[in-house]
Amino acid sequence: MRVVKIDKSKKYYPFETNWVVGTFCNRGITYRFNAKVFYEPSIWGINDGNVSKLWVKNLKLDKEVFDFDRGFNIGNQSMVDKGMIKNLVDFLNLYAVEIMEKTHTDPSYFEDWEEA
Repeated sequence: MRVVKIDKSKKYYPFETNWVVGTFCNRGITYRFNAKVFYEPSIWGINDGNVSKLWVKNLKLDKEVFDFDRGFNIGNQSMVDKGMIKNLVDFLNLYAVEIMEKTHTDPSYFEDWEEA
């Protein structure tokens, strides 16, 4: 996974909705994701982390490939690239913490956020 693009039309409001929406590419395939990410890690998060809900869709196949809502929801998780999901979750954990820390000190920070 090389690039994660956050959908800026669906702004991430720390401490309010906590939803992050975006796309990423892995091995030439584009995926869309919706994630509910909190500042503090939780036992309800993926691997006790900040991401408590994560939905991922393979846009090429138009198929949902991963669904976690405080637990796994899709029966066959063996079809998904676990490394890809781990990389996305790691990114979201860092993204949430950075955004929330910056918005505490500078509310305009989010408006200028550029993902790479």
